[in-house]
Amino acid sequence: MLRARPWAQPGFTAAALLSMCAFTAAETIEEDMRAQPYFYTALGAFPSGSGGSSTWGIGAGMDFLMRGGFGLGGEVVGFGNQNYGFAIAALNASYHFAPSGQQLSPFVKVGFGTGGEVGYGGVSFVNVGGGVNLWKLSGAAIRIEALDRFPTQGGAHHVSVQLGLTF
Repeated sequence: MLRARPWAQPGFTAAALLSMCAFTAAETIEEDMRAQPYFYTALGAFPSGSGGSSTWGIGAGMDFLMRGGFGLGGEVVGFGNQNYGFAIAALNASYHFAPSGQQLSPFVKVGFGTGGEVGYGGVSFVNVGGGVNLWKLSGAAIRIEALDRFPTQGGAHHVSVQLGLTF
């Protein structure tokens, strides 16, 4: 089980500041870069090491997409269940396979972050995942994503499926 004071970790602070600044950015940063904010709810689990406990959460992030499909961004998320809660912040690199304007836009991402249970020591992790944006709404897309977070110093990994909106 993760135990952390996530706000005391440098990665958490950097990701939180990046996310807050990014949400104040305009839709178009420059001609070669576009900001894409997203919000989601998530179901997750620790499949091993914690008795397979399940979690639920909410999160938000921002991708800065560049020409060629590459992107950089960050996200913050809070997870919990009836027994505990933990916070996560991550910086990510992504690749979007479909050019802008396509209705179906699959993507993959990898990142590094920090997090843990509120009130305890933190843990660093690597996350790997992917998903799809379904551009069916006017100016917005339904975002479906699966993500696995692996602690860098051992321990239980956390898997989540996320459903939300991106703009």
